Amino acid sequence: MFISYFCVILLLVIVLKILFKNTTKYSKSIYTKFLQFHKKQYGLKYSLYTALISFLLLFCIIVQLKVHNIALIVVFCTIIVCFFLWRYVRPITEVNKEFQSQKIQSEEEFTFIFYEKPLQPDSLNLIWDEQLNKADIYLESALRISLTHEDGSVESQKTYQSEWGNSSNLVFTFYIGYACEIEVMGYLHYTLWGMIYKEVLLYLLLYIIVGYGFYTFFIILSRRINSLRSKEIVEIIKETPVEILKEVPVEIIKEVQVEKQIIKEVQRVDIIPLHSYILGESLIFYADQNIIEVNDVKYNIQGQSSLLLELFFQEKDNGYTLKEDFIIEKLWPDNSGNDERMHKAIGRLRSFLRKIDPSLSIINKNGTYRLIISEKSLVKRNS
Repeated sequence: MFISYFCVILLLVIVLKILFKNTTKYSKSIYTKFLQFHKKQYGLKYSLYTALISFLLLFCIIVQLKVHNIALIVVFCTIIVCFFLWRYVRPITEVNKEFQSQKIQSEEEFTFIFYEKPLQPDSLNLIWDEQLNKADIYLESALRISLTHEDGSVESQKTYQSEWGNSSNLVFTFYIGYACEIEVMGYLHYTLWGMIYKEVLLYLLLYIIVGYGFYTFFIILSRRINSLRSKEIVEIIKETPVEILKEVPVEIIKEVQVEKQIIKEVQRVDIIPLHSYILGESLIFYADQNIIEVNDVKYNIQGQSSLLLELFFQEKDNGYTLKEDFIIEKLWPDNSGNDERMHKAIGRLRSFLRKIDPSLSIINKNGTYRLIISEKSLVKRNS
């Protein structure tokens, strides 16, 4: 297809009449002006595009820092370092390489001939490259045009920076004319990187980053919604100061004066389920069943409040005192607890105890909570 396209173009060229020649000496100053011109034309667009990709990569790193995903943090850091090297270090390396090239060091002269009907390899190569792109062939292309004059001399031109063109990647050779024969040779640079369209890779990377950002956002949002659904909705109970009563040591066995009462009390304890506590003469706490019995009337206690009350009883040697951090650790072993949830749990237990026995109370002091038991109440544990 593209060979026949060249036939139409080249057949239009009958006589190549020279208009004038231009000779340019390749030097460092000329090359510097060339770089400044391109920086002025495309520098802003290049920098904005680089900043956009860098911002998206940094956003992904920040998101992974919040969820403590070390593996993806390392991956994104590696990507952003490689991206920086490719966008900034690689161009600097190529420019330095060009400054050290033979044509600039020796300040070689290049002659450009302008014809009335020009046949330039670079111009034709642009047309050929467009046709290749339309056919979804994204390779680096080059042309070499040789013109045989009437006196037998041969003049050759090739595409700029096409030193790689040789017989190994020659794809076609085409001839036009007889007296002034024109030879056109087409080359394609077959490399793995050249066969992949760079803009496609950049957009693909952009889509991956954006897609991953949305995925992470929805995961965090989903976890937040689930956390809100599972969070207990309770009334915030305002803490009121409670008078500190005299602390009474807890005895394992209740003392009774009459022998018959002792026998009765022991028999009563034997029928109480394991893991239970007796407070005074009328209150029994069944820790395993989450039930408190007061004067033969049973009250159901919430599981969390039951666990909290048992924690207080277990700290008899410490004066029934619990530290705030200890409460959070025991009630929420999955690390979901906080000060607000702890205060609400204490408030629920305090309200429940006031309802069944006003002599029981919970006070807060210096980052700890203490269960206050009146002198009339003695605790016995059956476990």
